[in-house]
Amino acid sequence: MESFQGDVPMQVPMMMRMRVRRQAVDYNSTDWEGPIKIDETYDPEESTWGPSWNEQRARQFCEKYLTEDSISGKKCHEYVNNLFLANDLAGCMEDIKITDNTTWAGSALGALKDQCREELNQNMTYANGTGAETKDDIFDTMCINECSNNGNCSNGTCACNAPWVGEDCSIDTRMPPGLQYLHYYGLCDLRSIRNQNCIATMVYGDNFLEDERLTCHMEKVEVDDTGMHSTGDTYTIPAGFVSQTQVECYARENNTKYLIGVSNDGERYDGRLLFNVHDSLCHECNTFEQNPTCNRKPDTCIINGLCYASQENHPGDNCLYCNPGNSSDDWSHKGIDGCVSPIKERPPTSGPSLAVIIIIIVASVITVLIIIVSLVYTYCFKRKTKHWEIGLNTSDSETQTTQGAKPNNEVFGMALYQNKNNFITFEGEQLGTGGNYHSSSNNDTIDGYERHAPPSFPTQSMNTDL
Repeated sequence: MESFQGDVPMQVPMMMRMRVRRQAVDYNSTDWEGPIKIDETYDPEESTWGPSWNEQRARQFCEKYLTEDSISGKKCHEYVNNLFLANDLAGCMEDIKITDNTTWAGSALGALKDQCREELNQNMTYANGTGAETKDDIFDTMCINECSNNGNCSNGTCACNAPWVGEDCSIDTRMPPGLQYLHYYGLCDLRSIRNQNCIATMVYGDNFLEDERLTCHMEKVEVDDTGMHSTGDTYTIPAGFVSQTQVECYARENNTKYLIGVSNDGERYDGRLLFNVHDSLCHECNTFEQNPTCNRKPDTCIINGLCYASQENHPGDNCLYCNPGNSSDDWSHKGIDGCVSPIKERPPTSGPSLAVIIIIIVASVITVLIIIVSLVYTYCFKRKTKHWEIGLNTSDSETQTTQGAKPNNEVFGMALYQNKNNFITFEGEQLGTGGNYHSSSNNDTIDGYERHAPPSFPTQSMNTDL
């Protein structure tokens, strides 16, 4: 089997903050790791400015980003009273200080827009007249992420410029979506209560597009103590769209490991993640390595693909049990009273079936019998027909009679006589010169029947084999 060389990225969380947020909002999660313990005495270390940013530069960027670069932020700042810009400005600066970049600046802008929207909805000044016009004008500019600067905001909805798509025009259709990690980082333990059916997993990433061509690309793999190996078994299946950052992929088989990639167009995907289905009773797996591994645990049996603990009985036969000392991949038989006929699942034997063997034997016996009967019949029939060999050497002027001759043989109970010229006739008959048989005395009658001889034959030698 093919071994992988750096094809699969490690599913190590890039930020603990991202991990906590994802697990907190994962509607499909059934994880239960006990009650959350909070250390109320924990005092985090005070953050310091990195090499790229300082306080003055961060303040200038955040003020411009919140009140000038964003159309909705600018209008909220100019027309809405009672906004506390200072709080959002401080949050923007703190994020830059911690990360040394502007990745989280959008969070501060989102907080400012939420504050503005709440004020517009609750303040009666914006309910009628000029205030209502101002409210509608601001709401029309409140698009998600300011359309990522890749489109125009109209009536609160982004009209994206090609090739950008998505609610916020942030998805480039020329690029495949990016993958980050799978639910529970790709580990699905069949022994765990939360993962009794490992046939689907959530895939987290970015730029997933809600489209009928959104596709999961699945490749069946095997993972052992040496690493991951391809089986060559691949297929595609429609992905379940959840959000721009989350889709669901489905497996055809349970208890099977897969590499999973996701494409927006059904063809192009960037990177794949390992969905490592295993049974923790028999294997100890690690997906946080460049080459994932699963090590077999001792004192266990794997029979027909299922894991059993040492001394564990067969589910349907208490006479069979897992005995790794005897065999780690087949059932062992208990040598106790009442366990006479073990039920073992054996592979089918090669060769013809019993029914075919019986048919062959019967056909062979019948053939032999036919041959024997034919030989016996041929031998006996030829032996009897030897008595019908007749030599015809008499002349036309001679007539022969059976009177005074000795019987040579019998046919159908009647005596045959052969004279000196080897001519054979029945008892009391003679062959005349005209070729007619007639009795020794004309109109002879035997037992009330008249005998009229058939025509005679010319003198010749005739052999008849029937």
